[in-house]
Amino acid sequence: MGKIFINYRTDDEHWAAAFINDTLSDRFGTGNVFFASKSIPLGDDFEKHLLPAVRASAALVAVIGRRWLEHGRIQKPDDWVRRELAEAFRLKIPVIPVLLNADRLTAGDLPPDIAPLAKCQYIRLDHRNHHNDLARLTAELFTRVQELAADDTGSTTATAPPPDEPWQAGEEVQLGSASFLLQQQTEEHVSDTHTWAWRYAPAERLDPMPAPVFLRQVRRLRRSTEWQQQRAALIAEADLLKELDTVPGMPRLLEAIRDADHVTLVLRRTKASTLRRVYGPTTWPLDHLRTVDFLLAVRRFCAVLHELHKRGHSHRALSPDVIVLAGNGAEVSIRDLGNAAVAADPVTYQAPEQFLSLRQSAGDGARTDVYQLAAIVYHVLTAHPPSPTGSPPPTAVNPRLPSSADELLARALDVVPDVRPADANAFSAGLSTVIDQLRRGGPA
Repeated sequence: MGKIFINYRTDDEHWAAAFINDTLSDRFGTGNVFFASKSIPLGDDFEKHLLPAVRASAALVAVIGRRWLEHGRIQKPDDWVRRELAEAFRLKIPVIPVLLNADRLTAGDLPPDIAPLAKCQYIRLDHRNHHNDLARLTAELFTRVQELAADDTGSTTATAPPPDEPWQAGEEVQLGSASFLLQQQTEEHVSDTHTWAWRYAPAERLDPMPAPVFLRQVRRLRRSTEWQQQRAALIAEADLLKELDTVPGMPRLLEAIRDADHVTLVLRRTKASTLRRVYGPTTWPLDHLRTVDFLLAVRRFCAVLHELHKRGHSHRALSPDVIVLAGNGAEVSIRDLGNAAVAADPVTYQAPEQFLSLRQSAGDGARTDVYQLAAIVYHVLTAHPPSPTGSPPPTAVNPRLPSSADELLARALDVVPDVRPADANAFSAGLSTVIDQLRRGGPA
């Protein structure tokens, strides 16, 4: 029987229950998720399966929509939704309510045997933010259900992955059914707990269909909840990339390759350079003409970032390496989605709210992106990174800049998020003022 039981009404947001089943089955393995319309063999008496499946479960996910309480069904002793929930509470099986366009339940809405449902911490599943919501649900199940954390989606034996040396430029690697020739600039970040590692590498896909690609991979070093969360995060990013496939400037996902020890996103790589390679930051501020070109490129990038913001997501891991320039900066795109799919900490250019470990959801970080982008701009314009405890105005370091640069970056780098421009569009408007003053002759 399944280790996660999905409790739902067939006439109340059934599509969402099916979507949750697909997502959890993909994460944990279909045999670890009980979903009645999938798990009960055709022709069988469903009554013989439902309560035994609840008893064999380590967690129950209750899908609750607007019609869940209709016609007083939940008050009837023979209501199967009620019977499944009552059995879970009787056996002290964790119950996680998932609300879809529904108000939180009160004890007065419920019969006594399932009244504890009103006090269970719930999660909302919103169609505008479903990737983040499902990633949170998956991570919570990894944390709460130890059997699932130990099982790990189809992994059947080892507690440690096979030996896996760091990637080297010029090396050929096999991932799934495809082979790749690794290029230079392979990056690797190992977690502090040494349970997982991220890899980033430009490569040439050799077969099938040769193509320049960028590999973004998380690999398991040891079994842990952290590894499961990172794995779920990258799978959620793959889902988000599919949603953004036609949006200009976004990464293009060619495929997602998964096994028990790795998840790898294969992204299309164009003949382009990064902002770091073209503009820095370096040890010296840019000259006047390159300053204008640099700010124009950043303003174009704001339009790309705004596409993410208006869909309720934010990157929260911006750096000069993830901003990709082509055509001398006329075309700007983003290398990867950073932390857009989940709430997670970035590794560079942290905003104060991240530095102080104040967690954010993926949908409320537009001002965090503004801070990070402003930090990059400040660093390039002054040749010094900003300090979270306060930095001199840019004109004190580079007198050729206009005062509007001081005003814009002071707001964008403020420790209080609400003081900053609200999103990439608002920051872009401020950049336009700085660019206009520079074009008119410099400081103003």
